[in-house]
Amino acid sequence: MRRTLHQAGLLTLANLADLRRRPGPALALAVSAACATGVFLATMALASGIERALASTAVPSRAVVISSVSSAEATSLLQAHQVAAVRDLGFAVTSPEHVLTLPKMMRKRDGALFGLGKRGVEPAAFKLRPEVRIVAGRAFEPGKWEMIVGVRAARAFAGLAVGDVVRHRDAPHVDWRVVGHFSAGGGMHESELWVDKAALAAYGWRGGGAAVVWVRLDDPASLPAVNRALRASPMLAATRLVAEGEFFQTFGEQITRPLRTFAAIVGAIMVLGAASAAVYAAATMTAARRLELATCGRWASAPSPSAPPSSRNPRWWRRAAASWGRRQSMPRSMAPAGWTRSAGSTFS
Repeated sequence: MRRTLHQAGLLTLANLADLRRRPGPALALAVSAACATGVFLATMALASGIERALASTAVPSRAVVISSVSSAEATSLLQAHQVAAVRDLGFAVTSPEHVLTLPKMMRKRDGALFGLGKRGVEPAAFKLRPEVRIVAGRAFEPGKWEMIVGVRAARAFAGLAVGDVVRHRDAPHVDWRVVGHFSAGGGMHESELWVDKAALAAYGWRGGGAAVVWVRLDDPASLPAVNRALRASPMLAATRLVAEGEFFQTFGEQITRPLRTFAAIVGAIMVLGAASAAVYAAATMTAARRLELATCGRWASAPSPSAPPSSRNPRWWRRAAASWGRRQSMPRSMAPAGWTRSAGSTFS
């Protein structure tokens, strides 16, 4: 094992010294490795950024009433009588909300089209989330086609400045006017568009119902007891209460799992590429200097007065050449002139 590692070190030094013979392939391998590493780091950074944004949004005292079969707000649906039943449970704050997707918003950086979350809220939503603050313009007025935009969305996407008009695909004749920008303490809501829930309901979006109902608990430890009360209620048996932190963790895993899987695949390709590059480099170096290695190997193993002076190559190079030269076969016709064969040295 020690000898193998020693030979590997010698070959590494020989390979580095031989880079000047193959600058093109070496540069191509270095660039490809750098690109793969960049993709890997960018993917992991994106997944970590999503997790941090979701974690910064969660507050222990907040929870969400959602359909039992749903894991995301956009796929949940609560009827009007279910929303009323949740209000009757006596939570400190109750905020029924719609969650839609607004498609085809153009990103400023590259012109790509992405969907943004559009949240229909009541005034209680601002009481439930005190971190939400208007930083430009004003808040929307209830019952009007007005919209406030998170600061991240406003910075990243075109057409979301104060005074701009946004249209939804389900109601292209309705103009939602941007009247303000808001911050949310760095949380995920800064990438959303908020409108009045009553204005959405007026155009038939789920009527008096809601996608979810966000609530504030007086005591976070009471969540299991509240869940038992929900299951005991005939109107709320098909719902469940989930703490905000747990809800966003589950939601985040659905987004980050494909990203981390892709990063793992890229990492595996990087490992295979590095191994292939090492084998290719060693084979190229050996093929390019086959005769030199064979000759130096026999000089190192069987010195003679007629052999060239050993000072022409560094000591580590002679040792590497000797290690590989013993494994090479050199035709008799290619032997250096005046080379004296010593005991044990052979020609093929």
